[in-house]
Amino acid sequence: MEKNTHTPRPLHLAQTEPLLRERLKATVVLTVTGGSMLPLLAGGRDRVTLGPVPERLRRGEVLLYRRADGSYVLHRLTGFGQDGTLVFCGDRQTEPERGIRPEQVIARAVAFERKGHFFTRRAPGYRVYCALWPRLRWCRQAIFHLRAVLPGNGRKGQK
Repeated sequence: MEKNTHTPRPLHLAQTEPLLRERLKATVVLTVTGGSMLPLLAGGRDRVTLGPVPERLRRGEVLLYRRADGSYVLHRLTGFGQDGTLVFCGDRQTEPERGIRPEQVIARAVAFERKGHFFTRRAPGYRVYCALWPRLRWCRQAIFHLRAVLPGNGRKGQK
């Protein structure tokens, strides 16, 4: 048997968008950038596996969409507008983003790699996180402030 020596070539997200939109069964693995999905995903450290968008979108799913300005965003679906649009919010954010049309959604997160540990969206710990974290949107800023100032977390409060 021949050893696979192929090294994946980095692609710009725009290059993968047509493949994802074709609803292929293939997946795409991307390194997360930015901090809007903390504490679940940290930019530059964690990765997400993207798959096709399901026929029916469900509240709580992490989806990749493209804003009208062309930027790509990976956020959690938090609701549905009366006009048929979608409402998203990053896990670190407190203000939802409204007015995203369903056709702007490109892919769904089907698995995650966080701090080197791989898990799917069906993992029990992830399901508990998804049940609790969105309900804490009103106090997220306080939670992140406490994490930053408490000792022992590797940040500015540590001695």
